[in-house]
Amino acid sequence: MPIKIDNLCFSYNSEIIIDDLNLKVNDNEILAIVGNTGSGKSTLVQLIAGLLKADKGKIIVDNDDITAKKFNKKILRKKLGIVFQFPEMQLFEQSVEKDIFFGLKQYNLSYKEKCTRAKEVLDLLGLDFEEIRDKSPLALSGGEKRKVAIAGVMVCKPKYLIFDEPIAGLDYSSRESFMKVLLKLKEQGTSIIIISHNLDYLAEYADRIIVMNNGKIVLDDLPNIVFGKQQMLDELNIGTCSSKNIINLLKANDIQMPDNIIKYNDLLNSLITCFGE
Repeated sequence: MPIKIDNLCFSYNSEIIIDDLNLKVNDNEILAIVGNTGSGKSTLVQLIAGLLKADKGKIIVDNDDITAKKFNKKILRKKLGIVFQFPEMQLFEQSVEKDIFFGLKQYNLSYKEKCTRAKEVLDLLGLDFEEIRDKSPLALSGGEKRKVAIAGVMVCKPKYLIFDEPIAGLDYSSRESFMKVLLKLKEQGTSIIIISHNLDYLAEYADRIIVMNNGKIVLDDLPNIVFGKQQMLDELNIGTCSSKNIINLLKANDIQMPDNIIKYNDLLNSLITCFGE
């Protein structure tokens, strides 16, 4: 059963932040959320994660209404994990091992089982558990800190993962490796919600994109459809992905190209077809 949101409302200091919002998060998909600052993106994911209390509406996660007064939030914590922007700032234990194990306190696991989980997750993220387990998180590089912080959430094996600007501040190589990790998690059955301003990566990796404005979802569709709404995206000061911009520029100069191209390799192949190698 996916996540289902019905008529969700949330306000702060009498200001409406989420306005009668409806959404369904499908199983095994990477759902991207885009929108300008103040559109309600971060508030929405915090409501889904149970970190904020809705004024009205329901959020159903695997048949459980997490907005119900008697709902046990511990159930949600085992199903859903959230990673905030710059998660490395949340590292606080004396060693990498202790930091990664912290979220496993609610599980009845042996020390060996915890080590196995930590190794599996860090392998996926491109780190060697044995090599860094005893190191202080503060002694790691910026990219390693972020991976360890993310590992601390992933080690709990949540069915749903939420990332708020996870690739902000990362270099090209780190961004590529992280997005490929998301694909692997999806293949393993994890549903992923990602907030990001990096439209090029969403064009490459997202299965679906929702566009938010003033607490509402104004667009919800496949990436090639969303990025084709150039006028709407421009009016919302969001813009579109680089591949689509190049296509639009070529067409403005009377060079005909397919309208639905948003991925880099598809653009490259079309350019080769059009102009030759």
